[in-house]
Amino acid sequence: MSRTGPPEHFQARRKIEEIEAIHKREEERAEAAHRRAKELLAKEEERAEAAHQRAKDLFVYRTVMILLCVAFVAGSAAALIPSLAVETRQWAFALVTTIVSGGAGYLFGKGIKSA
Repeated sequence: MSRTGPPEHFQARRKIEEIEAIHKREEERAEAAHRRAKELLAKEEERAEAAHQRAKDLFVYRTVMILLCVAFVAGSAAALIPSLAVETRQWAFALVTTIVSGGAGYLFGKGIKSA
């Protein structure tokens, strides 16, 4: 009883090993795709969080600027109206001076930081 080729159980074992190797490759591909998807999701969440933070910062900045402009206009008007009481005019000059000083400090301080 001479046969050509390996016995059947060797062929079956080889077939099982091939299937296991294919399965392992497919699992590795799936894991890699899952990792890439998680990384992309994390980056997208980071971008969304950064955009939200920029929107909040912009809202605060605009609100503060509007309030400062209103205070500056009111202070300037009060300081320039000669019929107002002296205390009111002094308060108005102090307000305008503080706003101008704060703005100059902010601009010059920002220039020093960026240099």
